[in-house]
Amino acid sequence: MTDKARRYLSYFSATGKQLPLALSVYAILVVFSPDFVVGSFESHAIEFRLSDLFFLGLLGYLAYSAVKKDRKLFYPSIFPAGLLYVMSFFLGALVSFIKRGGSLGLEATFFAVKYLEYFLIFFVTANLIRTEKQINYLLKWLIGLLTVSAILLTTSRFVSSLYLTLTIKLPSFVPEFHHLGSRRATLPFAKGFGPSAEFLVILIPFALFFFVNSGHKGEKMLYLLSTVLLSAGLLFTGSRGPIAALFVSVVLLIPIIERRLIPWLAAGGVGVGALYFLVPFVQGKIDSILVIFSDGVCSNNSMCVRVTRIWPEGLGYFFENPVLGGGLASFPTSDTQYIRLLADQGIIGLGVFVIFVGSLLFYLTRFRKESLQGWKTGVYGAMMVSTVALLINGITATAFEPVRAMEPFWFLLGLVFAFEKFDNSDRKVLSAGG
Repeated sequence: MTDKARRYLSYFSATGKQLPLALSVYAILVVFSPDFVVGSFESHAIEFRLSDLFFLGLLGYLAYSAVKKDRKLFYPSIFPAGLLYVMSFFLGALVSFIKRGGSLGLEATFFAVKYLEYFLIFFVTANLIRTEKQINYLLKWLIGLLTVSAILLTTSRFVSSLYLTLTIKLPSFVPEFHHLGSRRATLPFAKGFGPSAEFLVILIPFALFFFVNSGHKGEKMLYLLSTVLLSAGLLFTGSRGPIAALFVSVVLLIPIIERRLIPWLAAGGVGVGALYFLVPFVQGKIDSILVIFSDGVCSNNSMCVRVTRIWPEGLGYFFENPVLGGGLASFPTSDTQYIRLLADQGIIGLGVFVIFVGSLLFYLTRFRKESLQGWKTGVYGAMMVSTVALLINGITATAFEPVRAMEPFWFLLGLVFAFEKFDNSDRKVLSAGG
């Protein structure tokens, strides 16, 4: 390393002025980066995104700062449970190597490394944050980016020439645009269907809570508009599972966490009802959800296949190997989080998942009670609603796996748990008060 590079890194470490900008750029890449295809392994494409490359720079900077002792590493409360969760995937990869052979073992190792990346996103983000203002700014920045995406996504439903999916093949740098037809749409420039809807499910609760906790009337209206646009984008993805999951989580938690939102949610229900009668596409999607409750799961073909064929098949894998499962990536479907956990990782894998999610909800609930600032309690509440929505969506999809959902989810976890650095004063006040 040259002296000039060392001086720059030293300045970067000492001031930290560029960190909010760096995290802002990372957020842009998380939302908008296309997929770059570099080859294939077995039946899977080998892809990366610009956010992956940029994150390596953030990770390198944090490692350099720690080695130079410019920065003391911060370990959030959820760190042990998160690390245990990630290590369970490496155990599953080892089981795959032993039981299924090298090819599936390598595929399983790739999945485990991806979970390690998610965890590192959380850890690096929590460590790079230096002030509460940075958290506030980055949360609002993410909401803004997703609002732009939702506008594009909604527009694509009415403008057939607007292509929102893009992959770039290397080394030729040939772009490939994909038109997904009328069934589903996806965020720019994601390839695939489900993750984009789950991304919106994660962010909509934050827009809601920022709306209700905004003191300035103009800012309040801005977040209300963002919530409406994000919700419209979610409806126009056509992804029934995430739509239903967000609805159920909001109905279950909002009356408990934030009663001020109840009238606004009722108004939102009226708005969705208007779309139901005015837009045939929305009507069709809502009907396809409601018919499951009225006529049973087999009134919908995809749900019927899950319940009558995929779930029993997954349970068969589990009963063959109840403790450790058949190995990571051994069950060839992504239609349910919990059956796949049991099939791939057995009781141990499901138990570790329960420990992680239980710890996450426990700490969020505790911090929310201890915080004395309204907007921070709103952030904790939003993270709780987002987590429960993913848990509900996990009934019909592997909600905790897709890159387009988990990169922002773990990034948000890093932002939210970074509050621990600054919440000591709140706890001291509570202790003094008895």
